[in-house]
Amino acid sequence: SGEWLALETTAGNIVSRKENRRYYSGHAFSNPKELKEYLSLANQRNVANAKCNSAIDDYNRMVDQYNSASAWTRLSLEKELAQRKAIVNQRQADLDELEGRLTTLLSNGN
Repeated sequence: SGEWLALETTAGNIVSRKENRRYYSGHAFSNPKELKEYLSLANQRNVANAKCNSAIDDYNRMVDQYNSASAWTRLSLEKELAQRKAIVNQRQADLDELEGRLTTLLSNGN
């Protein structure tokens, strides 16, 4: 693709690749709209990750409760255990979808 010019925005200076290669690594965005989309998706991913982790924790607590329960109590817990597993699966699917969208956005821009 095209050439890039790095700007040190705090001082307003142009930074050549020879001066500091770090300015030419990482992700780049062609326009502010792409950066805004990235920031929004990254935030959504972080929220989805927290929800997924919370669902996994809830499921694991239920598994512990199920494993320590009597056979009779286990029968009454099976439905709730399955529901919590379904929630984990949905939260993971939501997270995977956002990860895919972020990967696509970053691979298209770089």
